[in-house]
Amino acid sequence: MSEQQSEKIVWKLPRPWPMLHEAALYGLIGEIVRLIADQSEADPAAILITLLTGLGSIAGPFPHVKITNASHPARIFAVIVGISSEGAKGTSYEDVLPFLCMIDQEFKTRIRSGFGSGEGIISEFSDPKETDDDKEKEAESPEDKRCFIIEEEFSRILTVGAREGSTLSEILRQAWGGGVLSIIRAKDRIIANGAHISLIGHITPHELKEKLASVDMVNGFANRFLFICSKRVNTFPFGGDPDIHRLKHLADQIASSIANIGKRHFHFDDGARAAWTAFCYAQKPGKGLLDALLARARPQCLRLAVAYALAEGLPVIRLPHIRAALAVWDYSLASAEHLFGDLCEDKTQAAILDRLQVAYPGGCTSTELDRAFSHNLRGGAMGAALDALQAAGRIRPEIEATGGRSARRFYAVPPTEETEKTEKGGRKGASSVSSVSSVALTHENEGQNHPPPPPNPPPFRPGVGTESAHNGSTHAASPPEPEAIEEIDS
Repeated sequence: MSEQQSEKIVWKLPRPWPMLHEAALYGLIGEIVRLIADQSEADPAAILITLLTGLGSIAGPFPHVKITNASHPARIFAVIVGISSEGAKGTSYEDVLPFLCMIDQEFKTRIRSGFGSGEGIISEFSDPKETDDDKEKEAESPEDKRCFIIEEEFSRILTVGAREGSTLSEILRQAWGGGVLSIIRAKDRIIANGAHISLIGHITPHELKEKLASVDMVNGFANRFLFICSKRVNTFPFGGDPDIHRLKHLADQIASSIANIGKRHFHFDDGARAAWTAFCYAQKPGKGLLDALLARARPQCLRLAVAYALAEGLPVIRLPHIRAALAVWDYSLASAEHLFGDLCEDKTQAAILDRLQVAYPGGCTSTELDRAFSHNLRGGAMGAALDALQAAGRIRPEIEATGGRSARRFYAVPPTEETEKTEKGGRKGASSVSSVSSVALTHENEGQNHPPPPPNPPPFRPGVGTESAHNGSTHAASPPEPEAIEEIDS
């Protein structure tokens, strides 16, 4: 291939800005988001995820759906990602907070921020040594351990969590799962039972990509968060003027619904069961870092579905709740793809791939690659990275004679036309997740075991519109006949 031809190759295909599907704005939740977004500069997606996270915090740990032995309340961790000033990240929180306080007048008293260690989080909820009198009092009036963490500098969490010996990442992983938070210190063990922690973080794309280490993606920390792209969509020089009376009326409805549900657990109706089963069968395990980042699709969607169901006051997850949850997940998936693109397994692989793409149409031997990196790669790292890239189809080896023994020369594999279409339209085969359109059902299909996928639901456009375009979707194949919904990883 000539030098001129090689210049035409686009190695890293751009991922478009995500678009929020109309399905995400179902029922009272949708009405609230529209009312706030119509008079806000914040992105509707950021408003929505902040609202859902806040509702889950208010409801507490008891309203939940149970799959096998795993309980899934609406306990949500989300990171809103946008550039400084133009991301309107703080605006989304400031505009939703008054509404959450309308639902629960004590909400502000449970807001926390600035945790610098795992011990700090546990200490907030730690259990003092109990006497018999204390146990009797707790039985009569259990302690409220709900907490809403807002970290407007989420990069600090990533920085602290990356320090040697830091327990922050470990404790946040425990907090997402709920139950017992515990850590062993030099002389004792501190424990916190029953903490219900919800978390919203704000960060810029640059900080996220710079500070989110590959270890965070594979150790289960990052995939406990929903990543939500955000940008300013409107301009109000003197601030918006939302309909406070209407919002107060909706807040009273939500408060009544949450109170009505109490501590009951949710069950699926027939339409939701069929849609959820189809979604579960559509999941495919992946190998890359992006797949690891999106590995908790099912528990994340269950939590979102519970949050939507909370607004209706009945412990039933219905078809629209599943569709809404999958639409939010679809936006988070598209956000992750937009932010991270085609992540390699690790930095060594990324560096090797970049070098081979620069050398294309020529190639490099492992010796030449080692020299290019100034012999800084540790023993075995080069071979392991080359093997992984070859297995992923990103590079190909060729044997060449060198006058002595033969050597392997590696070449970058350019994107084919089919690959480009796949990347521009969505991830091939929905390797980690399935688009909302793959399992969405029309009302006529409710209760059927094998619902056909309908067309994509229309995208949501706030009053002023957005300039984004959805990244497309991939339809999943019809699932086999299920006997029961399979176990969901907690």
